[in-house]
Amino acid sequence: VGYVPQKLAVDKDLPLTVNEFLRLKENSKEKIFSALRNVGFLNEAKHSHNDMRVLATRLGDLSGGELQRVLIAYALLADPNVLLFDEPTAGVDVAGEETVYGLINKLKNEKDLTIIFISHELEIVNKYADSVLCLNKEKICFGMPSTAINKDVLDQMYGEETHIYHHHDD
Repeated sequence: VGYVPQKLAVDKDLPLTVNEFLRLKENSKEKIFSALRNVGFLNEAKHSHNDMRVLATRLGDLSGGELQRVLIAYALLADPNVLLFDEPTAGVDVAGEETVYGLINKLKNEKDLTIIFISHELEIVNKYADSVLCLNKEKICFGMPSTAINKDVLDQMYGEETHIYHHHDD
C-alpha cells in the first residue's frame, strides 16, 4: 500500500532536493526516473534540461501541484497495488487539481492500481470514483456514486437543507 498525504509541510529553507527526498526511499536511479515519468515529470524519449531540473529543485520551491506529484512518485517507488490518498488536491490550484486527478485516473488504468481517496468534493467523487463509501460517524452509504449519493444520503451527511444541483459540462 502506498500512501500520499494531504500535504507535506516543507520549510522553504529546507535544503532537501527532490532527488534527495526520493532517494530516502529508493536508491535506484532507474526506479526514481520511472516514478517521475509516471507522474509526468520526465519525458520518456529523452530527459530535457527542464525535466531534469526537477531533481535538483528543493522541495520548498515546488508549487502545490508539483509537490503533490513528487509525493505520488515517492509512493510509487514501493510498487504498491493500492494507493491511498488523503484529499489529494488540498492546497492545489484549480489547474493543478485537474492534473492531479487526471494523473490518479491514469495510474489506476495504466498500472492497474486500486485507488482509495478521501474527498469532500462530490463532483470529483462522481467524476473519478467507481465506488463510494459515505461516512458520518457511521456508514451512510456504499455503492456506485450515481446511485449511492442521493438527497437522503446528503441529508444524513450534511443536514436536512441539502439540495442537489446538476451541472452539465459543455
